[in-house]
Amino acid sequence: MKSIKTKILISLFPILYFLIAITIKMIRGPYWLNYQYDPEYPYLLNSLNILYGHPPAHLDHPGTTLQLFGTIPLLFHYTWNSIFDSVHQPLATFVIRSSEQSLSLISYSLISLTAVIIFVSGLKLSTYRSIFYAMTFQSSILFFATVLFAFGRVSPEPLLVLVCVGLFTLYEAFEYYYERSNLKIVNHLATAIGVVSGIGIVTKVTFIPIVLLIFKLPTIKFRLKSSLFFLLSIATFTLPIYSKSHFFWNWMKAIATHRGLYGTGEKGLPVPDELKTNLNTLFHTDPPFFFVAAAIIALIIISMILKKKSHYLSKVGRQLPAPFAAILAIQLAITVKHPNARYLIPSMIFCGWCLTRVLWITKPFMP
Repeated sequence: MKSIKTKILISLFPILYFLIAITIKMIRGPYWLNYQYDPEYPYLLNSLNILYGHPPAHLDHPGTTLQLFGTIPLLFHYTWNSIFDSVHQPLATFVIRSSEQSLSLISYSLISLTAVIIFVSGLKLSTYRSIFYAMTFQSSILFFATVLFAFGRVSPEPLLVLVCVGLFTLYEAFEYYYERSNLKIVNHLATAIGVVSGIGIVTKVTFIPIVLLIFKLPTIKFRLKSSLFFLLSIATFTLPIYSKSHFFWNWMKAIATHRGLYGTGEKGLPVPDELKTNLNTLFHTDPPFFFVAAAIIALIIISMILKKKSHYLSKVGRQLPAPFAAILAIQLAITVKHPNARYLIPSMIFCGWCLTRVLWITKPFMP
């Protein structure tokens, strides 16, 4: 049982996250404003489509996880209103007439669930490592401005934050129980890692680099099991768009093969000067991400070179996920063609996790 003091400490950053997210949402204003009605209103209407048994029309991300999540607050809002309102109206009419309330309810639900996941993650990590480790990881969610600006929106990015926090906690749990040879729990965790990874990539394809972590699992058995449930998770959560899946794949093909933004322009790769400009735009949008990533890559290189001469550096190298550089490279390759820092959010949470692992190792050397 955790002490009251531990629970209070672990509660600090979830509460801070909740307050920051609510504040940013309030400052941003109503969703109908022209800088934030997209993708909020498409997601609202596609959650409504799912409730009526129709396939969503908005498949860009593909985002069906968020659309499915949105159905829960919508149903609750409609049912609650039906109980206390004598004037009955169809679900579609109710949702459209109260669209701002409906979007806010989805947003508050997502914010609340994320705060709970951050709290649970802290409790688990304080068991697997220490309170210092748990609170450092919790605080890392607030490191980058791009992540902060995603709070309060009804878009894939806030859900990706939730998924990343949950997934990295599962990896920590897997490592903890694997070291103690508790194979029953480890088997369940391998399954959970696959399912949550599938949820991440269905939420938004920019999550795909994080899937590489499955291949970091220690044996072929666990890698295959996680991969199987990863594919089953994708198949399950894309069921609402199964009849329209060819539109999504055509969209992805166009993005990959055309020079312009979002599948426009001539076929081929962007010219180097354009990629350089885009990378510069990304860097200036959120410089701390690039500094943290560069520092971690430097640590990995140094630890590989000097691991035989330094027990500390060898330990640092073991704490950092092996495919770190590959994950960042793939994330940048996906993003540099469409220079919007929000596409880097999965790697931002990943960097925060890796930085947490490094800081945990350096704690004994701190004054």
